Amino acid sequence: MVIARLNGGLGNQLFQYAAGRMLADYHRTELKLDLSAFHAGQGRTYRLNHFRIRESVAGDDEIDALCGPPRTSFRGIAFRLLQKMKPYHRRSIFQERCVGRYDPDILRTPKSVYLRGYWQSEKYFLPVADAIRGDIVGTETQDARSRDLKAEILRTSSVSVHVRRGDYVTDPAAREIHSLCDDDYYRRCVRFLEGRVEDLRCFVFSDEPDWVRRNLDLGRPAVVVDHNGGEKDYEDLLLMCRCRYHIIANSSFSWWGAWLCDFQDKIVLAPRNWFRSGALDETDIVPDSWIRM
Repeated sequence: MVIARLNGGLGNQLFQYAAGRMLADYHRTELKLDLSAFHAGQGRTYRLNHFRIRESVAGDDEIDALCGPPRTSFRGIAFRLLQKMKPYHRRSIFQERCVGRYDPDILRTPKSVYLRGYWQSEKYFLPVADAIRGDIVGTETQDARSRDLKAEILRTSSVSVHVRRGDYVTDPAAREIHSLCDDDYYRRCVRFLEGRVEDLRCFVFSDEPDWVRRNLDLGRPAVVVDHNGGEKDYEDLLLMCRCRYHIIANSSFSWWGAWLCDFQDKIVLAPRNWFRSGALDETDIVPDSWIRM
């Protein structure tokens, strides 16, 4: 059994699910999801239930079997000492060692393993890429306004533009790691696409749509998608992935909006720096076929 720990927002949850899905298929075993982080008051909620994923929730006894008894108990101390004596990849908990860099040792893990990390690289799940896209993109939007926008997106030279603000502005810890994409970045991306695509139609997605209306100038008309809100961010994701071109932020959310798009001629533009300089390794986050701006 592979148990994948989920935490964070929708984009992070998708990375964690996808890595777990790949490893469970590789080991030909069952995938279960640890949702306990969402019961711990972290301010995030489980979002993948809105998609047609392979969903099975791990029980406390199954999690304890791989993670061990409480740390303060004698059995817990003994369990962890025995785990440390094993090679890293043979332990029952495989924890990500470097965010943003693919670790091939994930394929050397035991058949029963607990995954803890963010796994922000397509290299973790390329073997099951088609299945992952089927799990997510195969989900139909339920909102009438979203269905109308989907039709408009599919009949135009649509470009998804994602403006991430939220905790990148308000949370000091997040600001230490992530910088904001500025107006110059978005205008350069739009000009790049205008030189290659006729009649671009921009659809802007943001966690602060009112700020976008007041402050963002793309140099051409744009539709600000604001009807879903944070509680229905999965609807926004389903619209983003139907766009043919993508201007993403340094955000796992728009990363997935672009990656799930299956147009063969898609163009994805990403910021040159995913993290603030020196904050974290970003070697394998942005796929090689995407263009850093």
